[in-house]
Amino acid sequence: QVADVAEFSDEEEEEPEIIDLENGDMEIVEFDDDLPVEDSSDEEEAESKQDPTPVEDQACAVFSEHTSPVHALCEHPTLPLVLSGGEDDIAIIWEYPSCTTKHVLRGHTDTIIDACFTFDGKHCITGGMDNVVKLWEVETGDLVLTLEGLTDTVEWVFAHPKGPVIFAGSASGQSAMWNTKGVCLQVFAGHADKVTCGCLTNDAKAFLSGSEDGSVRMWDPKTAESIHVFDRSRGLPEEGITCLAPCPFNGELLLAGGAEGAVLFLGLAHGKLLKAEKHHTRAVECIRFNETMPLFASCSCDGLVVVWDFTHQCVRFQVELPTACITLLWLGMKVLCGCEDGAVRCQDGRVQADPHARELTGHTDCVLNMRLAKGGRYLITSSDDQTVRLFDTQKLLPHKVV
Repeated sequence: QVADVAEFSDEEEEEPEIIDLENGDMEIVEFDDDLPVEDSSDEEEAESKQDPTPVEDQACAVFSEHTSPVHALCEHPTLPLVLSGGEDDIAIIWEYPSCTTKHVLRGHTDTIIDACFTFDGKHCITGGMDNVVKLWEVETGDLVLTLEGLTDTVEWVFAHPKGPVIFAGSASGQSAMWNTKGVCLQVFAGHADKVTCGCLTNDAKAFLSGSEDGSVRMWDPKTAESIHVFDRSRGLPEEGITCLAPCPFNGELLLAGGAEGAVLFLGLAHGKLLKAEKHHTRAVECIRFNETMPLFASCSCDGLVVVWDFTHQCVRFQVELPTACITLLWLGMKVLCGCEDGAVRCQDGRVQADPHARELTGHTDCVLNMRLAKGGRYLITSSDDQTVRLFDTQKLLPHKVV
């Protein structure tokens, strides 16, 4: 190898040609300024903007009258009606499965974040980021009342399951209770931060609220006084509360989800933290109980769906989804998971390795809310893509309709 190098070095190197600028050896080339200059960055940008492969739309009907993301969604207790509302500041009452608009409810000046029907279906309620709760007549679409008592963004609303009473919570840390005549019956004050969630106990005799201040409160609706306060002094971790789920099998147990992934087991009889489990690494978005089996499921922005055995209060199994799970429902023994990528992923709630697991596709952006209607015949989903979709579960997910 050394000899080869030496032999190569002995060869004569050609001297470079010297261009004499003064004698005009260089040829002058004129450019036409009118010719377009090719820019490879434009081609790359155009390629990046190409639409992705379209997903199969498995929905049997699509409601597309909203012009912004749809957050609020609920079904009528007896009629084939849906109430939806969103960032276009309007709520719409429409019929399904025809997706025919019945009434457009105008009056809010900011996003409608939540909505519901009253127990008898005669009225509906909307809560907005304009600090306002409104009561509407379902038959005519007329505004009945604007409910006063809250001074900040409305976070949620719900109606009493057996009477003409309405609850709502706000970012001010307060919740309020009205009757359908517009009388403010109680204001529940005690949280130091946004009231993120609220519900009633199974017997509807006490009101429960969770807050970003990390506490859960149990209230007496007749006096607006706290019965129990679950907070750090009772052993709760230092994280906000994101959701609540009363146990249908045990009226003395409440589950709470945490902003950093904890699932809390709270004893309502004595106001004690019974257990704290942490399997999620990000906020728990939703906790739902199965209606017939002692199971419940929790989902999170970390993409993990955890199915729990309520009897032994332990994890049965967990499934890792490819994207964040925003909300979930049970349909029989199936767990339906609304995901950030727009898909609804369906998993058997009894076994981890489900050979029949599948996806319901159609949305092109994050699923924000889901409801079951007509005894589970239809899955209704709302999304950031500004649409509400209906999926015929009898065709897509065969099961027994209740």
